[in-house]
Amino acid sequence: MEMNEILTNDEVIEKVEEIATSGPSGGLIMAVIFGAGLLGGIFADRYLVAPIMSKIKLRKKQEQATIHVMANDVEIVDEEIIE
Repeated sequence: MEMNEILTNDEVIEKVEEIATSGPSGGLIMAVIFGAGLLGGIFADRYLVAPIMSKIKLRKKQEQATIHVMANDVEIVDEEIIE
């Protein structure tokens, strides 16, 4: 081998330090952002969206029940017991 191809110990140490001190790669950052977004979406769905949707569905069901009763012209009359 020629002398130009052999790395000295100082060059090896410099390369190792450069690799060790470099920041995380773009792929790692994207993976962290994706994971955080996924966890945030699950949290939002479970604790925000689902309760709101269930309340909206309950209101619609109650309104439909009220409309159904009004359409049938049902009257509830309190009867007194006469002795």
